[in-house]
Amino acid sequence: MRRDKSITTILSRTLSIVLHPMLMPLYAAAYIAATSPLMKMLGVSSRAYIVGLVAVDAVLLPAFYIWMMFFLKVIKDKSLSRPADRIRPLAVLALCYGLGLWGFRDMHTTFMISRVLWAGLLCAMTALAVTPFWKISLHMMAQGAAIALLTLFCISGMCPVWLYCAAVIIAGCVASARLYLGAHNPMQTAAGFAVGTIISGCSLLFI
Repeated sequence: MRRDKSITTILSRTLSIVLHPMLMPLYAAAYIAATSPLMKMLGVSSRAYIVGLVAVDAVLLPAFYIWMMFFLKVIKDKSLSRPADRIRPLAVLALCYGLGLWGFRDMHTTFMISRVLWAGLLCAMTALAVTPFWKISLHMMAQGAAIALLTLFCISGMCPVWLYCAAVIIAGCVASARLYLGAHNPMQTAAGFAVGTIISGCSLLFI
């Protein structure tokens, strides 16, 4: 992992943070809350509350756990660059997604958000199974999931073409950033994107 202070490194690290895998479900939930006709039937405060629940479930709780594990020196590196450091956080992330699904079980207006959480759960479980043997890119799994979601939305008219094209370009930038930082090799990034796209696409269409 690069540690220098060059502009390219700073931009790559910033992109990796802003588009961190734990943040992607929050972005997806916010987008769904703003554009889904079904969600628009709810008031602004109700939609904000739902997005807030996703923030707590998919971001704050896992982030707190990772910080605690680093504070207790169970995890050596907060960036989770070592496969051994990824196992516990991935297990907790999967558990948090499961809790989120349980919380949304009776809310029919949030079925698209539930499918996003299903995609996150299945991606986390897949990464958990693969991690002891291979370092698949979690960033690119999240980007693949995002592209699958926006593809469905673009087909249904909920996503403008320019936004979809921008998302594809951004996904390419994230892949380049991860490669530049030395976090993954081309096979790990490509596999992460493919797995994230397939899992999310199946979750959105069939669950």
